[in-house]
Parts: sequence; structure tokens; C-alpha cells
Amino acid sequence: LVALQKDLSHEVDRKTKENEQLFIQVMHSLADAIDAKDKYTKGHSGRVADYTKEIARRYGYSEKEQDDIYMIGLLHDVGKPVTVKRDERGVDHFAGHPAVGARMAGEILRRLKTDNETTRCVCDLIRYHDERPAVNDRCVRRTASRMGEELVPMYIELRRADIMGQSPGRRQERRRFSTPSSK
Repeated sequence: LVALQKDLSHEVDRKTKENEQLFIQVMHSLADAIDAKDKYTKGHSGRVADYTKEIARRYGYSEKEQDDIYMIGLLHDVGKPVTVKRDERGVDHFAGHPAVGARMAGEILRRLKTDNETTRCVCDLIRYHDERPAVNDRCVRRTASRMGEELVPMYIELRRADIMGQSPGRRQERRRFSTPSSK
């Protein structure tokens, strides 16, 4: 009976790991589909996911936190295809994609039976990932309060990884034209 229990436990562990790998593969496929739009975004979400996980590892985040932030990196732009609008110059804009993406990610993660805490963390960080508060105490405190102070370190790493994950030409362009909002 003890041997049977050990075998069963081993099989459950093996199947759990298989399911986790399948889950990550599905998320990668979704991210690749989102990023395939043009040469600038191809592979962006995968790079963001890799960068965030590596940064989290270097800062001593737990395995669970590293996995969560990896998932955030993969899904952070999931709302872009739904919100894309092209202006008269042919430039695409994605106003509102973080909020739409947070809702979509929540639906995806709930269907995949992801635990509530992970779903909340992933959705909150996707919702706030494009926030650029003015660099003064009041604006930073307000943003931290709105997203929850416990998420601020992951938010900072996600922002850094989002910029690092851009193609080099797009990164330079964004630095030139990006200015902090004064929300």
C-alpha cells in the first residue's frame, strides 16, 4: 500500500509538471500571436518574460514570484489587438490596452484554473504596466497606493523589462518621445 501511494504521488507530481509546461507553451503561443503583427513587436512578450524572470531571480524573488512575473511578461500586451487604432499617419495606438489586457488575462487564467492570488497579481500588474507617473513624491505615492505597495518592485522590473524587450530601434524612438504622465 505504501509503495502504491508513493507511485501515485510520483505520477501526480509528473502530471502536474506536464500541465505546467503545457500552460507555459499555450501562453507563449498566445504571446507570439500577439507579437507577430510586425518586425518591431515579433518576440517582444517572450523577451519581456525572460528579462523579468531573470531580474526577479537576481533579486532573490521566490520561484513562485519568478513564475508569476514571467507570466506577466508573456501576457502584458494581450489587450493590444483589441484596442489598436491607426492614426492618419499610419501609426498604431493602443489606448486602454492595459485595462483590456488585465480583463483578458483574468479570463484566461481563470479558465486555466490559476490560483486567485496569482491571477490578481498578474492582472494588477498588466493593468498598471504602462503607467508612467511623474517622478515626484506625490505622484509616485499615489501610483503605489493605487496598485498596492507590494506590487511596486515587480512593476518596476516589468517596466524595465518592457523597455529592454523592445527592438533596438523602437527602444531609441520610445526614449526620444516618451514623457512621464502627470496622473
